[in-house]
Amino acid sequence: MEPSESSASAVTNTISGGVFFHAVIQGRDITVTLPPQITPALSGLPADVPGAHVVSRS
Repeated sequence: MEPSESSASAVTNTISGGVFFHAVIQGRDITVTLPPQITPALSGLPADVPGAHVVSRS
């Protein structure tokens, strides 16, 4: 849809300059409510066990 000739300014919707992993939401007035606390991904791992070693090949 093209803006009418009577509009004061044209409306553009450009998405650039970043990495996007999911949906992109565009709008003028958007309210985002985030969870109160983010649980780190590593929090589900077991605690450090004494005597356990990482084994790798050289």
